[in-house]
Amino acid sequence: MKNTLLTTLFCLLFSTLQALSQENSVYSYPQNYFGNPLNIPLILAGNFGELRPNHFHAGIDIKTEGQEGLPVLAAAEGYVSRIKIEASGYGNALYITHPNGFTTVYAHLKSFNAAIATYVRQQQYQQQSFAIDITVPPNVLPVSKGAQIALSGNTGASLAPHLHFEIRDTYSEKAINPLLFNFPIQDTRPPVIKSIYLYAYNRFYQKKMPPTEVSILRDKNGQYRCKGDTIRVDADYFGVAVNAFDQQNAADNANGIYSIDLYEKELLCFEMEMHTFAFDETRYLNAHIDYAAYVEGKGMRHKCFSEAGDKLSMYGIRQNLGYIPLSPNEIVPIRLVLNDVAGNQTEIRFFVQKKFSTVSNDTNHTNSANGLPFCYYGTYNFYENDQIRVEFPPDVFYNDMALAYFSENTATSRFSAVHHIFDYTVPAHTYFNVSILPTRLPANLHEKALIVLKQKGRTYPLTDSHWEGEYLSGKARGFGEFYVDIDTIAPAIKAASTYANKKMSASSVMSFSISDNLSGIDTYNAYIDDAWTLASFDAKSASLKVTMPPELNAGKHRFRLEVSDYCGNRQVLKFDFLR
Repeated sequence: MKNTLLTTLFCLLFSTLQALSQENSVYSYPQNYFGNPLNIPLILAGNFGELRPNHFHAGIDIKTEGQEGLPVLAAAEGYVSRIKIEASGYGNALYITHPNGFTTVYAHLKSFNAAIATYVRQQQYQQQSFAIDITVPPNVLPVSKGAQIALSGNTGASLAPHLHFEIRDTYSEKAINPLLFNFPIQDTRPPVIKSIYLYAYNRFYQKKMPPTEVSILRDKNGQYRCKGDTIRVDADYFGVAVNAFDQQNAADNANGIYSIDLYEKELLCFEMEMHTFAFDETRYLNAHIDYAAYVEGKGMRHKCFSEAGDKLSMYGIRQNLGYIPLSPNEIVPIRLVLNDVAGNQTEIRFFVQKKFSTVSNDTNHTNSANGLPFCYYGTYNFYENDQIRVEFPPDVFYNDMALAYFSENTATSRFSAVHHIFDYTVPAHTYFNVSILPTRLPANLHEKALIVLKQKGRTYPLTDSHWEGEYLSGKARGFGEFYVDIDTIAPAIKAASTYANKKMSASSVMSFSISDNLSGIDTYNAYIDDAWTLASFDAKSASLKVTMPPELNAGKHRFRLEVSDYCGNRQVLKFDFLR
C-alpha cells in the first residue's frame, strides 16, 4: 500500500513537472550555461524560425558591427565534433558538442584558429577537395568556454558580415531556439502586424479565390484594430494569414515571430510556436506560407491554417486545420495573438460575417480539365503521353490538385517541345522525375544534352540529367517550363591579374572568376607542378582563390586550373610563375 502511494505521488509529481515544462518551454533548458559567442553585445540581425526561402531560419544571426574578423568564442566547454566547408550554405562552419547534451553551431566564419585550420587543411588535402563535411573524434580538438575558435566572416550564402549561431539537441540534431537559453538580449518591443488576409474555402466549390486583405489601423498607443471591425467573406469556411515581424531594442531588423494563437469565439483554434524543429521538416515552410503570394513578390505570410499534407511539428491545436466555419447571418469574433520570446504580446480583434453567396454549388470540381488526372498528396502519382513521363513521389504535393499541363513549340524548343507542368506558383516539396523524349537531337550531342527548367524567365539546369532509353531524365524540385537543351560551351575562367611569370611571395593569392553558360560548374581543381593545390571557392561571387602553399620552394613553377561543367565541358588555364 505504501509503495503504491509513493508510486502514485511520484507519477503525479512527474506529470506536474512535465506539464510545467510544456507550458513554459524555458523550464527545460539550462539558463546562463552558454556564453556570448562574441566579445561585443548581442544584437540580432535575424532570429530563430524566421521565414526564409524554402526553410525556417535555424538559429540567430548576430551582428558583427558590419565587419569581418571579430573573435568567435566557444559558448561552453566541449569539443569540435564536425567541420563543414562549402561554397554556399553555411560557408565555413564549426560544430561544438557539449557535455550537457547540446551542440552549438558557428557559421559563415572567415577563418579558424591555428589548431582547427591545420586539421582542416590536412583533411582537404587528404580528400583533394575544398568542400568537406567531416566528423571529428572527441579527443582531437577540445575547447574551453570562451576560447577563441575562429574569426567572424561572410562566407557561404551570407549576404553581409555576421555570425550565424545555433543550438541543437545533440542526440536528435533538432534545432532549438537559442533565445530560450537566456542570452542577454534586451527586448521590450512587441511584434508588429503589417497586414492580415482572409482566405475563403467553399466545401462544394474549390476554385481558388484571391484572399481578402483586411484594412488595419493602429492608434498612438500601438493598439491594433480593423477598419470597419466586420469583414464579410463569401465562403463556408475561412482561414486567417498574417504578415508580421518582431524587433529587439538595439536594432530595427524585421525579425521573425515566436508564436501565434488564433481564437474563434475565444476558443483556441490554431497555435504555432517557434520552439524547435527538425531539419527534414523545414521545407514545409512552403506549405505554411502563402507560397504563390511569396513568389509573386507579395511577402511571406504566416497562414493560421494548414494544408492537409503539412507535417510541421511546431503546430499545436489545429481545429479543422485552422479553418473557421461560417453560417448565414452569423458574426464570428476573431482574436489573433502574436508573441515574442521575451513575453511581449500584440493582439488584434475583429469580426467576420458570411457574405451572401453568389457561388454555384458545382459538384463537378473533381473532374480535371482536358482529361488530365488529379494528383493526390501522400500517394504516388504518374502522368505520361507520347512526349513526356512525370513521376511524383508521395510527398511532392501538400494538397490534392488537378494536374496542369500543356506543351508547345517555341523559339527555345530546339530539341524538344516545351512542357508546362503547373507553374512557378505551385510548390514542390520533394524531387520528382521528369523524362522527355527529345526531337531533332543529333546523336553526337547526346552527351551534351540536359533538361532545363524555366521559371519567370530564369533557367535552372537539371544537373543529374541522364538517358533512360530514348528519354532524357532528370529530377526537379520546382514547376514551370521543361525542355531539352544542349551545353557544348566550356566554363569561362578569368584571372583577376596577370600571373604568368610573376613573382609570388609566401602570402600571395591568385584570384579567378569562374562561370558557365548553362549546366553549371561541376568541378574545379588547381595544380602546382602537377600536385593538387587547395583552391577556395565562393559561390555567391563565383570567385576562386589559390593561396601559395607555405612549403613551396623558390624558383619557377607550373600552375594549372581545370574547371568542368555538368555536361563534361572542360576549360584549362596554364601558366608559369616564380616563387
